[in-house]
Amino acid sequence: WSLITFLGAAEVLVAERFGGTLRRLLVTPTGKATILTGKVLARLAMGLVQMLLLIGFGGVVLGVHWANSPLALGLMVLAFASAAVALGILLATFSRTRSQAAWLGVAFVMIMSALGGAWWPMEVTPPLYQSVVRVLPTTWAMRGFTDVVVRGQGVAGIYVEVLVLLGFALAFFTAG
Repeated sequence: WSLITFLGAAEVLVAERFGGTLRRLLVTPTGKATILTGKVLARLAMGLVQMLLLIGFGGVVLGVHWANSPLALGLMVLAFASAAVALGILLATFSRTRSQAAWLGVAFVMIMSALGGAWWPMEVTPPLYQSVVRVLPTTWAMRGFTDVVVRGQGVAGIYVEVLVLLGFALAFFTAG
């Protein structure tokens, strides 16, 4: 669910582009980097609050034991959130209309969630499938979250997944 919120950055940016909000902001003395950083951090904060609420609900109401290492869980949340918001920025770059941004966001969420292991465990898929879907950030996110939550890994057990997700974030931000 949080992925929808993060990729929603695309729709917000496209709406502001066509509504003239970005154009009006750019004539102020505020730099472009500051404006973009504010937009990104706002969407990131919204998604992080949503993730924290979901994690909190799962822990308090459903009795889910999320992690032996809260630091590892926090790193995974931040790395996943960064990659997802960056993908939203990239989608905004290629979207021509607000509805196209919304459609692309939902399509990417559904496809990447299914293929990346959020709908079924990767262990039930063939080895070739598991290799091919490594090109998706959701695959690395699910691997990392599974390592933290199910396998009880700490920071040392998930640093590869965190670094790969931060690499996705850097690539998406740069391309966007």
